[in-house]
Amino acid sequence: YAVLRETMRSARPTGLVTPLPSPASYRKLWHPLRPWECFYAADWQCLVTNHYGIPGRYAELGEGDGIFLVSGDMLRFFSDAEVAALLEKRLLLDGSAALALAERGFETDLGVGVVAGFFRCGCELDLATGARLPFMNDGSAPLLTPLSERTLTLSQLQELPYHCAQQGTPVGSGVTVFDNSRGGRVAVWSQPLTMPMLLHPLRRRLLIRTLERLNGGRLEQVAVESDQDVLALSAGLPAGELLLVCNLNFDCLKEIELRLKAPVRRLERLTGAGEWCETACEPLPDGIRIPHSLYPYENIILKISR
Repeated sequence: YAVLRETMRSARPTGLVTPLPSPASYRKLWHPLRPWECFYAADWQCLVTNHYGIPGRYAELGEGDGIFLVSGDMLRFFSDAEVAALLEKRLLLDGSAALALAERGFETDLGVGVVAGFFRCGCELDLATGARLPFMNDGSAPLLTPLSERTLTLSQLQELPYHCAQQGTPVGSGVTVFDNSRGGRVAVWSQPLTMPMLLHPLRRRLLIRTLERLNGGRLEQVAVESDQDVLALSAGLPAGELLLVCNLNFDCLKEIELRLKAPVRRLERLTGAGEWCETACEPLPDGIRIPHSLYPYENIILKISR
């Protein structure tokens, strides 16, 4: 821990950003008998990205830059001026956030019309791969309609006549990306975070492509390539980055595959004795493969030098 603490002195947290409310807005909602009302009920990191091996962090609006993750439950903490500032950034919204912003008059900044609706036996069609993702609509997913030719649609929602039908009727967009007039880039993910079937290997790949569209290319931070349940946290160093990978499965993770934007010059892992030990890795077209296994809930801390 002493070695890790010393290394962290020159590190800065990196990854996707969940915005934190200002103390003033937090205090307005505080009640000693209902303290849970001041917590986020639906959080992208807790419910999605922390299981997909995509690093993230928490920060106030003015702290740094990155892709910001927002759900509808969070927006009650932010004023219209703060929402406008968010819309100038790279922003990923779930369906409930899109609906809340439309109700507050920000629909044109999203590039889609957002209305509450319901359809049965749905599926989500990934337009890039043709994959059909389960979409267990509980009535909370809004219907999205592109408002501009500049709105990019990555997936399409379909209503099926019966469960597992091979042909469906399009009812709206599933995932969209739009460059708004404020200079921001906004992705709308029609599925609210509270819906079932949110975690799925094919949906993870769709999310990675959505994030890379928001970023204008490969993500700056490391992402763990796995269809397993993996937690990843990252921090930037002057000549590289730190990465923690934790296996959240009940099965052993036999190897670690990392998706990287830049090549690796040297890879080290922190041993239990507090020493940085050089670790072998196999180069891949999009990253590296590390021949190191992780038992359930075991973790590894890596130092990646560029």
